[in-house]
Amino acid sequence: MHVTTRMFNGLGTTNVMTVASDSPGQSGLLRQAERVVRSLDDAWSLFKPTSLVTRLNRDGRLAHADTDTLAVLALAAACSRDTDGCFDITTTPANALWKQAIAGGAIPGSRELDAVLPLVDHTQVRVDGSTITLGACQQVDLGGIAKGYVLDRLQDLLTQAGVRRAVINLGGSVRVIGRAQVQIRNPFCPVRDANLAQVPAAPIVTLDVTDASVVTSGVYEQGLTTRQGTFHHILDPRTCRPTGGDLRSVTLVGERAGQLDAYATAAFAMDLGALLALIASHGIEAVLITQDGSVHATDTIKSHLRMGYHHERVA
Repeated sequence: MHVTTRMFNGLGTTNVMTVASDSPGQSGLLRQAERVVRSLDDAWSLFKPTSLVTRLNRDGRLAHADTDTLAVLALAAACSRDTDGCFDITTTPANALWKQAIAGGAIPGSRELDAVLPLVDHTQVRVDGSTITLGACQQVDLGGIAKGYVLDRLQDLLTQAGVRRAVINLGGSVRVIGRAQVQIRNPFCPVRDANLAQVPAAPIVTLDVTDASVVTSGVYEQGLTTRQGTFHHILDPRTCRPTGGDLRSVTLVGERAGQLDAYATAAFAMDLGALLALIASHGIEAVLITQDGSVHATDTIKSHLRMGYHHERVA
């Protein structure tokens, strides 16, 4: 068995792709996969002045959009409908306010948040052929769905090339082709040290995965604590304020990572019953970690789950 691994940066994270094959020579395929990641990162990054998303946000309109951008917008719109607006790519102005707040140590005022709330409305994003038009003063951010969509593209690329065993890890969003173990990070361990350097992930759960995607979202990576309380970075699009609720980490396991990515973000704003009904209707399994440290798993996945070294219970 020949194992080929490629590691590179893109989509704002570190990416690792590993292919196991009976024959050597997979380096070219992995280089092709890396080019896909870099191309979509160049198209969708908010931090690159020439990206398609930057141009769309600046001009409010983008003509001759490519097929990937049109496809990811269609997927985002479908996920917004599925979650009753708990997933929305138009929260960009509110995200900016909260990022400034986290950096500056003071939460945004109600007047500021109420001013951007009318801009958050996925139904104002219009697609006519290959032309995309935003509502007045709107901006989009594909960060809540981009990694999942790219995972699906890479899965399709590798399987069409005949790959039967691979693990694609885009900064913790994982696609398994064949069988592999996937670890879920302990959401109570520090993400960064005092010097803001990333701390290696400590697992809380290990999943045995066969031909599936695994996507995790959590409220532990960025946050702000003030006299008014602790605020994290995942916003409820309906209020432009951080979500409430008891969830600390949501991991979804299913076929298409783009859908999982959006649903995992929306989960923090959704009623738990509505979330469970939604994922069940799509054949998606879940591992939910609550603020008290309990680990809850949907029935089918329980037999594929093993706890890490912590004492939390599976319910």
